[in-house]
Amino acid sequence: MRRLQKEKRRLIVWVLTLSTLVLLAVLAYSDIKTRSVDPRLCLGFAAGTALIHLAAGDLSAGEIIGAVILGMVFIGLSHLMRGAIGAGDGFAVLAAGCGTGFSFELASVMYGLVLSAAAALILIVVKHAGRKATLPFLPYLLAGHALAWFASAVVNA
Repeated sequence: MRRLQKEKRRLIVWVLTLSTLVLLAVLAYSDIKTRSVDPRLCLGFAAGTALIHLAAGDLSAGEIIGAVILGMVFIGLSHLMRGAIGAGDGFAVLAAGCGTGFSFELASVMYGLVLSAAAALILIVVKHAGRKATLPFLPYLLAGHALAWFASAVVNA
């Protein structure tokens, strides 16, 4: 009986992680094309996945709260930096964090930041991009999620 419950939880985690990747792909496309993200989509996804995780018991309330705080930090930075970091990035981090949990989201954000910094460095060196040049962050967050998912699969194998 416990093994069946464990398998159900594993399936729920896998489905929610995959749905988070799909959400990030849609948001990354929107970020590239329009430089905007619909916060209602992000908040709806965050609420739904948080409720599912809490009902299934596979993520603690602390993991969900940590993910919400991480997203709120990005939204706060957006306001402090007058849009240099988009508020949509914060909503996306919040939504993805509720889908995967704080620990996974923190690793994904770190991977995404490293990848976007590498891309910015390449643009500066190759295309001589100036300080005012901007990059959409969500494609790198998506890549960061894919890397974190792959890394967790390798570690847990």
